[in-house]
Amino acid sequence: MVTHKDTISLMLPHLRSILKWFFVFLSLGLSCGAGYLIAQPSSSAVFITEVKTHGNRFFSQREITRILNFQSKRYYSPQVVQSRLIELLEAYRSEGFYFSRVDSLQWLIDSDDHHFCLHVYLHEGQRLKIREIHITGNSVFSTPKILQWLQSSPSQPLRKAILEQDFQTILKTYANHGYPLCQVVLDSVVYEPSKEGAELFIKIVEGPLCRITKIFVSGNKITHTNVITRELRLK
Repeated sequence: MVTHKDTISLMLPHLRSILKWFFVFLSLGLSCGAGYLIAQPSSSAVFITEVKTHGNRFFSQREITRILNFQSKRYYSPQVVQSRLIELLEAYRSEGFYFSRVDSLQWLIDSDDHHFCLHVYLHEGQRLKIREIHITGNSVFSTPKILQWLQSSPSQPLRKAILEQDFQTILKTYANHGYPLCQVVLDSVVYEPSKEGAELFIKIVEGPLCRITKIFVSGNKITHTNVITRELRLK
């Protein structure tokens, strides 16, 4: 059984290990087309002329190039390269690819000007989908009613941005019904490889029903207080 924390782990130590080895200069001296050699850059900044990706299906080459944002005719340090690759994995995570990883990097060096073409080999992994949503702590609204408010639903990809919107919908609905202190927490995400999809456990702390006992108005010089409170339409 894999919990929420295990599921969203993007194997960053694995990525750091790749970068550590690839930023130690060691030319392999293998011919790879006219004017190019397979090489590994030194620990100093590198001049990246082009980025090519392999193994990507969900994101196109153009989309990945935009995410990595390596501009031509600029030098990049190992730390910047690492951070850009992590941003790419974060983009995959936001679309439900929590098992995506960078398998390897390959640098093609132009023997004429020592500029690099970076090849990124990706493993997108399975897109994690929602199998079931469990809600606890609710008494004001029934679970079927709350599930109707949500964009997230079984068989849909588990996307962080959509889930956050769903939480805001729950909070807003409770607030509009007199529960402004309501809290919503993603208690856990459970994924079992033997079962298709992940189970979401959402906990709602409804809080007390809040009532207005008195309204204070200040700063009004022209309009009478009774007129203002009447227009507020609060009871």
